[in-house]
Amino acid sequence: MRKKKSILFINNIFESAGCGALEKVAKLLHGYERIVLQPQARPSRAMREIKRACSEHSPSLVVAHSAAAALAMQLAGIERVIIEPYFSTGNMMNNILRGKMWTTFPLLSYGAKGKHIRVTAKCATEFRELEEKTFNSDNSCTHGVFFSDSIGTVGYKEYVKSFGCAFSIPGNNIYGSAEQLRIAEFIKGVLEC
Repeated sequence: MRKKKSILFINNIFESAGCGALEKVAKLLHGYERIVLQPQARPSRAMREIKRACSEHSPSLVVAHSAAAALAMQLAGIERVIIEPYFSTGNMMNNILRGKMWTTFPLLSYGAKGKHIRVTAKCATEFRELEEKTFNSDNSCTHGVFFSDSIGTVGYKEYVKSFGCAFSIPGNNIYGSAEQLRIAEFIKGVLEC
């Protein structure tokens, strides 16, 4: 009997509690083993968690969203679909620490249970170092996916500048059901190639 192909989904590290956008995409992909991971918000801990999941499940494809893209990009040799990547989490955290963003709330929520991480200089540094490695990583099996409404964003321009090209899917963002269906169909296409 042939083993099912497996897909490892890595949620946006700072996903709002209970949002579950990638879980909804995963549910649309029947016939595959689906592993959905909500990584720790600290990059060093998140990478250990992701590598453990890869070792246990040997995924055929890794799908990551937003800030988790920098984590997925470190997995050389595994095909990846990166949805609306955000490579400036370290800078965002530095802005929080300097009082330029959310000055009275230096906590970011993550996970289905609304866990929090305190924004610290160490965490910001870890993210910056990880994001710097992203642009030196093997990108030969990476598919950057953006929604048509986000084509003009800094993330899109940064991705195209560093990696050459990206795919565009009609829609606003991953939180709409029509967009989730389009992402699921894109993933099926990647797996069937």
